[in-house]
Amino acid sequence: MKAKLYAGDTYSRTLTFKDEDGEVFDPTTITCVFKNPAGTTEGTLAKADLTNTDTGIYELKWDLPSDADKGTWTLTATATYTLSSLTKAYVFPFSVFTEPYGVVTVVRRLCGLDDDSLDDDLVGFMEDAKEPINLKLSEYATTPLTTVPTQIANVANYWAAGLYLQRNMAEGKTHPHVAYAEKLLREYINYTYLSGREGKVYATEYEEIDE
Repeated sequence: MKAKLYAGDTYSRTLTFKDEDGEVFDPTTITCVFKNPAGTTEGTLAKADLTNTDTGIYELKWDLPSDADKGTWTLTATATYTLSSLTKAYVFPFSVFTEPYGVVTVVRRLCGLDDDSLDDDLVGFMEDAKEPINLKLSEYATTPLTTVPTQIANVANYWAAGLYLQRNMAEGKTHPHVAYAEKLLREYINYTYLSGREGKVYATEYEEIDE
């Protein structure tokens, strides 16, 4: 399972069913119920929806709703075994987080990375970038944003990439990507909230800024 889950992600888990003696068994029926933080059932899977990889071992995959609420969700997997009248229930809590602003593939490109091996790290920097963005926007709008404008996604992409690349810079130095993101955010706030005009869509290509 991914280190962090966001709305629309795929939840995956390996289920291993054991009887009272600790012996694995293949259940007669399996019912998996997913509930959101409010306790409302959001989805169910049956035995036929799982992949049986070995005796008593099943692989589960389920797509979270695209509007999944953040918080603690639960998966309850209930197995029955007709031969011994056995019923066993397993409860697995898991957390769903608010999607960071931006797109990880864009952040990866801005960082000059060729593959997705560091994507979990980049998502962490995207979450870090979200905090100062929300701090600035909170003076004018309700944060975190439920709908992220293209301009803000672009700000977040550069900010996150800059934070990642800034690790290799001298202490106290701000990476140009971060400076560019701050500039874009100031322009967005000015055009959207202070000038009475709609925010313009900024180009996604990097604008050189002197260090």
